[in-house]
Parts: sequence; structure tokens; C-alpha cells
Amino acid sequence: MSTPIPGDVLPLWNPDIPGEEIQTGRLGIRVRPGTPAAAKVTALEAHGGAELLRQVLQEQKLIDGTYNVIKPEKPLEFIGQVSSTLITGKLGRTPMGLALEISDWQELEGAYEMEKNRLRLGYQELHIVKEWDGDLEGFTAIVLREQAKAHTLLDSTMRFIEHLRDYREKLAEAAVRRYEATEQWIECPKCETEVPTSNGIHCPNCGEDMRGGEYVRAILHLADDADGRIYRGIDSLTVRSAGFPEYRGMSLDRIQGSNLWVSFRRYDPLPDEGIVLPTASVEMFEAQRSVIRQLQIGSPRTGALAAELADPGWLGTPPQVPLDGKKAHHLPDPNTEQAEAVARVMGMRPGQLYLIQGPPGTGKTTAIVESIRRILGRNPNASILMSSHSNDAVDTGQERLLSRARCPAGCGRRWSRATTSSRTTSSRAPATA
Repeated sequence: MSTPIPGDVLPLWNPDIPGEEIQTGRLGIRVRPGTPAAAKVTALEAHGGAELLRQVLQEQKLIDGTYNVIKPEKPLEFIGQVSSTLITGKLGRTPMGLALEISDWQELEGAYEMEKNRLRLGYQELHIVKEWDGDLEGFTAIVLREQAKAHTLLDSTMRFIEHLRDYREKLAEAAVRRYEATEQWIECPKCETEVPTSNGIHCPNCGEDMRGGEYVRAILHLADDADGRIYRGIDSLTVRSAGFPEYRGMSLDRIQGSNLWVSFRRYDPLPDEGIVLPTASVEMFEAQRSVIRQLQIGSPRTGALAAELADPGWLGTPPQVPLDGKKAHHLPDPNTEQAEAVARVMGMRPGQLYLIQGPPGTGKTTAIVESIRRILGRNPNASILMSSHSNDAVDTGQERLLSRARCPAGCGRRWSRATTSSRTTSSRAPATA
């Protein structure tokens, strides 16, 4: 198990490029002797030479380029563009930090076409180095990415995912039943009153046109009085009926005899009759398989995850930072364990993962909500994704954060949530967050 050293950065995937991104405070640059770049620097001595090159690069503070891995342990072969100048060299690390060794540059007449292995190098300060204080080395993250490709856990996980998918599909096929919708209610989009769909399209309470609503509840009676317990443990159902679109992702709220209480977000009611079956949710399994495949081929998209998989201790444990600032009056004060978890979350570096584990009721959601509140307090423009296996767990965290509108200004408008397509009636958060 290794620990990071200066310049041993973790390139992070940025979908906006799309490609990887490295941000550093200080970047060392050196013109490699005996190269075309060295000859050009000599020719420019009267105008400042290497210092002139540094000033040009310092002004931009950003190099967009591509890289090639010759060997995982060697520096990256790097080609970068700064304005209309194309730079060729090697990107690596020395004991003093991140380093770029330039072997050539040339002026471009047009834009340089970057195909794959995109890398955006951002820096705040440049300094010229005549001689490296050691050999120019490669990045541990690239080595770990290569090691992770052959990790035995990937094959076993892929087999497990495929087994779960096959099981879910067989379960769905075996639980197809005909139904009749005996009762249905639609939620008014204005006053949120639930009104039977048989009462017409206008809310009797406020007169609003309920066709603009998005929340429907229904009771489905299984044909031939079939036992509804076949769906016990299923949290998402699909309804099909000839001449109607497929209704997927309905939440199964209650089972009583042959009756199923379901709810879903849809502006129109269910067909009066059709078939009901568990939602196979194969999309989730496809997404999981895609991640495993990317790890197996060493894709930059999963570079941070690969580094954690190959060496969980490489990035180290997040340090505890002092928890300054105002307390949230509408939230409970974190206890000692929760405060430590929040302090370490606030001390995380890019690419680090932090696990908060414990049984229900131990305060994981409290620690998560407090961490989000403090992150937004430190950076109001931060983008945070809260996800869970159920909508209820996300709703609980969201409600606590937005309670009494005490979160940082504007966070309610920026709040986004991502859950699976299913809903559950359980109010418990997962044991691991």
C-alpha cells in the first residue's frame, strides 16, 4: 500500500472535455537538451529564451492536449495546444512535483485535431527548471489503472451481475398476471388533492385541470382472484395493455389478497385492464456491466475507481479539518462520530472515496446532510449528486437539508436527485451510505 508523493496526481474524468483533467498549483517546465525546442530557445535568447516561453504558458494557465502511454511506469508522451502553439514533450513527476519536459513546439495554421486520450492540464504557477532533481517518472494512477484491469474481482462481479439480470428477467416472466383497475385517483397539480379519476378532469377543490398532474394512485385487482403475494419483495411494477403505452416503474405500496395498491408519476390514469409484471430494470445491470468493462480495458473514464480498486490506500485517508461556521438550527448537532465523518468529508481531495457505514438509526443521514450543507456553505456553486436505492432515502435527506429553508441561498433551486426508477415504501436509508 503506497502513499501519494508530490506530483503523483490522479487524472480525473471530465465529461465536458470529454477526457481527463489535472489541476495543480505549481508546474515545473524544462526544455530538453539536444531537442528542436532547445535550439529554438537558443535562437530566442535575445528575447528572453526559456523565460519568454514560460511567460506565454503562464498567461494561459491551461494546456489542452492528448497523451500516449508507452509504459505505465514511464512519463506520458504529451502533445498540448496553447493558443496557436503546439507543444510536444513528456508529462510526469519528480520529487519536487508535477513536471513537463518540452522537446519541441510549432505554430499551427489551424486547430489541432485531438482524437482520444484527451488531457486538460491546468496550473496556477510555472517555474523553469534547468535540471530535474531526479528522474522524470510516470504516475502511480496509470500504473494502478493497468493493474486493475486484471483484478480477479472484476470477473466475479461481472458473473454476479449477469446472474442477477437473468434471475430478474425470469422472475418477471413467471409473475405475469392479468388485472382490472378497480379504483384510481389522480393528484391535483395545484392543491395536491387526490381525486378519483371518475370525477372528471377538474379538481373539485380548486377547479384546476388535473390533466397537468403527474401523480396517480390505483388499486389493481388480479384476475381469477390470484394471490398478490407473488409480488412480495418487488418494489417496481410494469403494466401493459393493447393500444396503450407501457407503464414502467410503478411503486408497489401495498398488497392485500388479490389487490395491489400502486402509485406512479404519470399525467394519465392506467388502462382499465391489462397485464401486470415486475419491472425487469435491466438498464441498471447494463450500466453496471459497462463500468466493469471499462475497468477491464483500462478506460480513463474509470481511472479514479481503478486506482482505488488496485490500491485502496494510495490516496490515503481524508484528514480531519476544523468544522468552523454557523450551525444549522433546524438540524441536530452531530455527535462525536458524526462530527469526525463530516470533518473528513470536508478534508477529501479530488478522487478520494469515503465510506460511512453503520446500521439504521446510527445517524448516517445526519452526517451526510451536514456534509452537504457545509460543502454548499463553502462553495455555493458546488454540484452535488445524492443517490440511493430508493426515493424515500433521498427524500429524507432532501427534506432535512431544505427544512425551514436554512440551507445556503439558492441550494433549493439547484437541488437535483437521482434514484433508480423504482420506489419503495421503506423509510430506512441503506446501511451503507
